Amino acid sequence: MVAIRAAHSVRTYIKQLRTLKRPDAGHLYDGYISGIFFSEGDYGPFDDVISFRRFCTRVAYLGWEVLAGRDISLSEPPGPLPNADFDWTPTFVHGDLNMMNIILDKCGRLWVIDWGNTGFYPPCIESLAMRHSNELILQNRVSLSWSRYRQFIAGPTSEDEEKFWDNVYLGFIHRFGGVSR
Repeated sequence: MVAIRAAHSVRTYIKQLRTLKRPDAGHLYDGYISGIFFSEGDYGPFDDVISFRRFCTRVAYLGWEVLAGRDISLSEPPGPLPNADFDWTPTFVHGDLNMMNIILDKCGRLWVIDWGNTGFYPPCIESLAMRHSNELILQNRVSLSWSRYRQFIAGPTSEDEEKFWDNVYLGFIHRFGGVSR
């Protein structure tokens, strides 16, 4: 029962954050692109969301090439090209919602902590970052209920969005020489 109430509360917070928008993508304090999908490197800053989208599309395509080459070497047909046709409006995103960053205090108040990946990104990034965290980073420590609440909390993602960002992440974005600080 506590889990569903917590999921409802976090969902409400996310909906409130989504009302905050700006014309360019990037981290809250410096405009660089960073976080889970960017291999913890810093890229940019980008002049506008169009430049950001072009960069991500290029990285996704290169990631697709790597995955397609692997599929072909396994005698499997390659997957479809990455589709970047989704909402790119930079909205305020926490970027690292996971069970470790949500605290329930003694009075029953919910606290969201660790705002280090906060920035303005396409809205799907919140849900996809949760998926990445649940499935890869905290794989053995995440309850099944938390994983099931991902799209309820952070919003649904399309198959195209999931595949696109998988290509970005799996596309060895680190090859693009992000600034390391």
